Amino acid sequence: GGFEQRGALKLMRADGALDTARFEAERQVLARLDHPGIARLLDGGIDADGHPWMVMERVDGVPIDQWAAATVATLEQRITAMIAVLDAVGSAHRMLVLHRDLKPANVLVDKDGRERVIDFGIAKRMDLSDQTAEMLPLSAPYAAPELLTGAPVGPPVDVYGAAAMLYELAAGRPPVDLS
Repeated sequence: GGFEQRGALKLMRADGALDTARFEAERQVLARLDHPGIARLLDGGIDADGHPWMVMERVDGVPIDQWAAATVATLEQRITAMIAVLDAVGSAHRMLVLHRDLKPANVLVDKDGRERVIDFGIAKRMDLSDQTAEMLPLSAPYAAPELLTGAPVGPPVDVYGAAAMLYELAAGRPPVDLS
């Protein structure tokens, strides 16, 4: 109360498609992150029905692949954009956080050309168990083999996702053809 700010509200779905523990873990992960290339957590709480919610910094932008196509970005501009993404992801890694779902839709480029990493919904703290025990909602063309098999994960899963995005930005198609 007492101030105005634009944000993006994320609520728990009433159908239980996202469990409370994962939602609360995402909030806690975001609360730890502080980098200009990562959308910040602004607020969070529990509603009258006992469901958690959070408000994220609103990023008015387009996915990085759409930005590259719309601006007819050169290869150098695309690589520079990915270096900025890697700086943000590296900052998360220094806070012991893995994103685990790097893909073009989770990297927005705003009207000023600034890259912002969003959606830490399946992020994982590296100081917790290294096994991926639960089935995650992954984007196969960008998911590292460890994520697909449930093997122990670490920073290489995000490096793989970033490399897959860079491949798509350079080649105009994802590195894995799912057809």
